[in-house]
Amino acid sequence: MAYFFCDDKDERLRTVHAILVNLLTQLLNQLPNVIVHFLAEHEYTTNKEKTSWSYGMLWRVFERIINDPNTGRVCILIDALDECEEGSCTKLLKQLQHLLQNATTTWPMKIIITSRPHIRVTSHLSDVTEMPLVAKSLNSDITAFVKAEVHKQPQFSGSLGEEVQKALIDGANGMFLWVSLILDDLKMSITTTPRAIRKTLKSLPRNLPGVYINILRKIRMEDKETAQTILRWVIWAIRPLTLQELTIAIALRSEHTSMPSMEDDMNNDLRQVLRLVFGPILRIEADDTVHLVHQSAKDILSSMNTPLMEGDLTGNTQPSFCLSSTESNLQLAISSLIYLSFDECEEGPTVAEPNKASALWKRSPDPTLSVV
Repeated sequence: MAYFFCDDKDERLRTVHAILVNLLTQLLNQLPNVIVHFLAEHEYTTNKEKTSWSYGMLWRVFERIINDPNTGRVCILIDALDECEEGSCTKLLKQLQHLLQNATTTWPMKIIITSRPHIRVTSHLSDVTEMPLVAKSLNSDITAFVKAEVHKQPQFSGSLGEEVQKALIDGANGMFLWVSLILDDLKMSITTTPRAIRKTLKSLPRNLPGVYINILRKIRMEDKETAQTILRWVIWAIRPLTLQELTIAIALRSEHTSMPSMEDDMNNDLRQVLRLVFGPILRIEADDTVHLVHQSAKDILSSMNTPLMEGDLTGNTQPSFCLSSTESNLQLAISSLIYLSFDECEEGPTVAEPNKASALWKRSPDPTLSVV
């Protein structure tokens, strides 16, 4: 059994190269004898200067392992394939189809692939069973989830609790994420009066884009610039940033020349800031990296300018977030250049401690395979 979870937010987890590296690493750990298929890779063993494995080399090794009768039945799980780069995704599906069609053994492996509907897995893989998750089939699970979560909240007691349950169940339309975001938003509300809660229930957004925009519209105008900077880094950084890294990134100003010069602009508790400003849109993992709550949030926020408010009392539209790729990457590049011009960087890059470098290498989800 080998598995891989694609993640568009991390460049190391969204390519077919990363998928194959991780699947092969797991197979090698479970079946040490398959090492012979790595050693049989002529391009690697004859090129002494070769230090990494290309996708083509990895695929040939994978193909030999699957077709080897001594390997036995292999089960492969690839989760969230829709978060893999589109070109890579199509290439992998076509090669899997070719492998199954030309296998030297009968059904050498079982494959389970999960994806959002816009990736048509069945258009590339034939003879597969498709199990769509339609809203109706999820109603009973969503109902049970809503009742359990509402019951935990003391402010949703009695008849009010029943109204909250009905509003969430009726509006879910098969979306657990929609229910979860609405519940979190209700729980973080500054008011818990039944009147205010009932008013909120009457104007619930009907879809995920509406939920995201509704939460962003609640951000105070004085926090808008900081919020926009945070979202730019979370959406467009090449990898997820930790709380410490994000604290530095959003504090950078053109007048800063060193780390001490920016101390007055750094948040003392960014975790609290993220919770108060963004509510459930952002989540912090156990390793302190900051992520959007779901891939749909990145899709929506990165493809549109999101109005903070529909309009002020005079009917004028308030300024909007600008989270497009071009503008965001320009601002991230400017901030990065400011940081690289700090006094601390004058001596050039530092040499990492050997033990620290080794530890970081082992934790990498996309290591370079080496065979000795």
